[in-house]
Amino acid sequence: DGAYDYWGRIRKPGITNDIDLYDVNGTLVGDVDGITNLSGQLGSFFFGGEDLDGEAATLPLYQTIEDIDISGYSNLVFKVHVATDDLGTWDADDYVHFQYDINNSGTWSELLWFESNGTLDDTDPTLDTDFDGAGDSTAVTQTFTQFTANISGTGSTLDIRIVWDYDTGYQ
Repeated sequence: DGAYDYWGRIRKPGITNDIDLYDVNGTLVGDVDGITNLSGQLGSFFFGGEDLDGEAATLPLYQTIEDIDISGYSNLVFKVHVATDDLGTWDADDYVHFQYDINNSGTWSELLWFESNGTLDDTDPTLDTDFDGAGDSTAVTQTFTQFTANISGTGSTLDIRIVWDYDTGYQ
């Protein structure tokens, strides 16, 4: 539908409300207006999007970071900073899930789930600690906040997968 439809690697300049979208090679592919409320960003870029199926994408979308060398490491901890631009906009079936796979086993284990905090539309995204599809813990705010989860197991390689499924503008 063309309005607030984007997904990708994002740079939010500190002096404007625009965001710059980049492809995987670091090439600027466009600008999107509208992200005005985020704070606490670490680094130059973050990943995000709105209205993920607005331009006919099939949901969910998958983002995978593959073959991280974990040889010789134990007691691994996953850390991610999460924020939302618009509070109270998630529908009951919207979510973002973080998963992992050790040694390319083909089996994904759950790390962190962010879900709507209710069965109604227009709620806040919230941490789902028991992976039942309903947020039941810390709400995601407009300030990037660190969330952590232990990674069980050891091996030589680690894959991280983010599963994105939200389909309304302003999410």
